[in-house]
Amino acid sequence: MKEISVRRLEGMKLEAVVNGHTLRTDLPPEKGGEGSEPSPTDLLLAAVATCSNYFALMYFAAREMDAEGLSIGIEYETDEKTNEITKITTLITVPEGFPEKQRAPLERAIHACHVKKHLKESIELDAAFVN
Repeated sequence: MKEISVRRLEGMKLEAVVNGHTLRTDLPPEKGGEGSEPSPTDLLLAAVATCSNYFALMYFAAREMDAEGLSIGIEYETDEKTNEITKITTLITVPEGFPEKQRAPLERAIHACHVKKHLKESIELDAAFVN
């Protein structure tokens, strides 16, 4: 079984060790923290964004396409009452000259991200091309 160890630093600051790598987190001031580090929700969203980027890069690499100019980001919405994430939209900027017929397959590849697969039951996942 894999493990992530977490220890309290001070206040609401925590440190997690993941596969030998250290991540720190803090809560925003309105939640009792100092906002000095990303919140756990920020880390979750960063995991979605980076995973989406990896799957896009693998799509380009498998087709021997130049990924220069490719950019993947996310926007998200939260429930006003619970502050839970209700929707994540992947924002895709493709390189100049990227074939229109490749957009839908690229979007499918991005949605194959393993992090998204863990979330898709409870959070609506969407994608939007920026350009």
